[in-house]
Amino acid sequence: MPAPPPVTLWCDPGGMTGFAVWESGSERFWCDEFGWARACDELTAMASYWRSMLYIGYEQFTILPSTHKLSPQPEAYEFPGVIKYVAQTWGCGLLTPAKPKQRQAATPETLRKLGWWLPGKNDAQSAAQHLYAWMLRENCVPLRIRTGHPT
Repeated sequence: MPAPPPVTLWCDPGGMTGFAVWESGSERFWCDEFGWARACDELTAMASYWRSMLYIGYEQFTILPSTHKLSPQPEAYEFPGVIKYVAQTWGCGLLTPAKPKQRQAATPETLRKLGWWLPGKNDAQSAAQHLYAWMLRENCVPLRIRTGHPT
């Protein structure tokens, strides 16, 4: 099993931006969601604190001909630019963006069992799904979590 980065942050950009953080050394998890300005501030604070120990992933937003028919959320395609800028400024790593459906490998039921489900905060839940799905893809889910002992 490859070692995960010291700190991994997954973002689900949108009108509300979901964050999910995994600190591999302490095996600490945290998630929440924020509006545009607060999300930018939180991202900057994390990057300036963890610097090169932080690796950031995010859900990829693809603009399609039908995109204009959706409720407008320019933040969904603007926030990845903020992520790239902040990562470059503070020396953080960037992970390959994930397609929206890639999070489905981490089911809500799995996240509930892990205590990673934040009721009523859909964007935080989506970020947590992306984080866990990435851990599955990278084969870096800690043993205690893989064996069903999350605490």
